[in-house]
Amino acid sequence: MIGYRIIGKTMMASAPDFTVLARALVASELAPTLAEAQGMYCGLLCADAPDATPRWLAELAPAETAARRKCAEELTRLAEYTKEQLTGPVDGFAPLLPPHDTGARAAALVDWLRGFLYGLALGDFAPARHSARAQEILSDFIALTHLETAVVGAGDERSLEEIVAFVGVATLSLLAETLSASER
Repeated sequence: MIGYRIIGKTMMASAPDFTVLARALVASELAPTLAEAQGMYCGLLCADAPDATPRWLAELAPAETAARRKCAEELTRLAEYTKEQLTGPVDGFAPLLPPHDTGARAAALVDWLRGFLYGLALGDFAPARHSARAQEILSDFIALTHLETAVVGAGDERSLEEIVAFVGVATLSLLAETLSASER
């Protein structure tokens, strides 16, 4: 279960337990990694899909079994946390990646990006209706999905953290542009 921490007068969800969520995702027919699942949700939000959470849950845990209900429950917690990170008062966003091992983090980042791009497609994101900067971000994300994760080692941690920071800022930028366009 995720806990909460108080920031000012706002209750903010703390980061979900990576291990619990990863175990719950085993019940999904798509068998995504946790990073891929969160990326998919972020893509749906950036596409301004009006039914992002139900659509995401339907993709990842469509059938009614006890294991899938548990999966949907854990994913709902992840959705709440992710949405707060993207739209709440806390500064910054970073994809949920496993701790420590640089190679595993790099592989998870690639999974996150692939999930994000899938979520954009699922949410009918139309790049042509967005700025050149948004299109450049998408091109960068596509290029990053080809990251050679097999050769990423401990010495690459700083470079990986810079890429993770870029992905976080770029995701917030896409979301801001999408929300701004939908308000017009």
